[in-house]
Amino acid sequence: SYRTLEERPIKRLEQQRDSIDKRVSLFSTLKSKLRKLESLAKELSYTDSTSIFASKKATVSDTSYLSVTSDSTAVTTTHTISISQLAKADQIVSNQYTLSDTSIYTSLGAGTQTFQVTVNGQSYQISIEIQDNDDNEAILNKIVTAVNNTDDIAISASVIKDTETTGRLVFISSETGSTYKMSLSDVTGSLLSTIGMDDSTEMNGTSGGYVYTSSELDSIINVDGITITRSSNIIAVSYTHLRAHETS
Repeated sequence: SYRTLEERPIKRLEQQRDSIDKRVSLFSTLKSKLRKLESLAKELSYTDSTSIFASKKATVSDTSYLSVTSDSTAVTTTHTISISQLAKADQIVSNQYTLSDTSIYTSLGAGTQTFQVTVNGQSYQISIEIQDNDDNEAILNKIVTAVNNTDDIAISASVIKDTETTGRLVFISSETGSTYKMSLSDVTGSLLSTIGMDDSTEMNGTSGGYVYTSSELDSIINVDGITITRSSNIIAVSYTHLRAHETS
């Protein structure tokens, strides 16, 4: 029919349009793949430490004890490693106190108490004010607040309730290792010595003192028969970094 004859040029144009659309899509896909190929070729052209050919991978036989990473300068080799000790943060604990009692106030009375904390060569003097009839919990919490509000101090403080009615003050170094072992001393009054915060006496039962000896604070591992001691659990060996960790 006449109408059919009129529609033929339109259909041809539509077919041509579809063909052009397919070509545009094809060229767009090709362009995208060429860009990816160009990027890969660029990566292959690198000759410095960023080259994929220079990358090194470190593996470990038991990841429950050790994880490893390496950089491009690592030497291809095998190490036999055993872990003797993990690095720990220094901890000092007070005597155990019934929190509702006023035994600390009874020993010290009201007034200002100042003590000093030294970590890694840096010393900080901290003061609290004991009020009349402050109970043990109030005094311990005043120490916690004063310590934690001291700028750049390398320890944190908290009160741990070991039973429903008793608690203990705890100082923990912010870093592991013997380098960050704490030294404590009274400056005005005798607050620390009264509550058992003693860096020279080991904690025993309900009596305060340090939790770990200096020799227990550093990590100790053996690599190919060589004993290595570090303040951290991350240790560099031939540009391979070892991270020792605890297992359940």
